[in-house]
Amino acid sequence: MPSPSQAPTSSESAPSLDLLRVKGYLKTTTEHHFVLQGVRDVFDIIQVPNPKRGDQEIESKLVLIGRGLGDGTEIRDCFLSALEEGLRREREEQGE
Repeated sequence: MPSPSQAPTSSESAPSLDLLRVKGYLKTTTEHHFVLQGVRDVFDIIQVPNPKRGDQEIESKLVLIGRGLGDGTEIRDCFLSALEEGLRREREEQGE
């Protein structure tokens, strides 16, 4: 078994992603606010009131806990790409 710092060779498979826990606070462009929680393959997302504290707004944040996440760069890039694709499709549906 290669050490975590070694890239797998062509005969070895890359470690799979094992997402154990997800927590997040998401603010949309339409000013809706959501809390996301998940354990393994069970997820819950609920809309919440704006938790604004005075003049300070809380920024969106997503926390992933698991194995095979690497340094987070690849996961972050994939997540942002998926969000951009979703926004693009939404704009197309709205005729923008």
